[in-house]
Amino acid sequence: MPEESARTVERGLDGATTEYHDMAVEGDGVERLLTELFTEHWAKLTVGPLIEGAAYEIQFASAPKVTTLDGYLTVDTGPWHFHLCVNDHRGIAARSSRASGAWRAPHSSGRRVAPARGRRGGSGSGTVAASR
Repeated sequence: MPEESARTVERGLDGATTEYHDMAVEGDGVERLLTELFTEHWAKLTVGPLIEGAAYEIQFASAPKVTTLDGYLTVDTGPWHFHLCVNDHRGIAARSSRASGAWRAPHSSGRRVAPARGRRGGSGSGTVAASR
């Protein structure tokens, strides 16, 4: 992590701790970080949305194909894929019906992007990219 990044630690009710290192969302830093994670460290990642009432914990069986278009990073495993807004989005027309939902989405940058390291009761750790 860059030394200038702010570090915060949050403790959960279950004793788990999450350590955040905030980073700027301007420029291509988020795009470069996530491209590196999904191309070089894919085997160690667990990804997915975490919302009240639902948590997806997805792991990769093989390296995904990673591409970018108009500010979106596409992570494609073959049978399924997802898009992450990682840079400025200029709003291009739908490329196909398969991707139309992602390509028409208006740009909305998160308030916080922070690589995070979580620990549960002293048992190992995992690294994730968190945004809120």
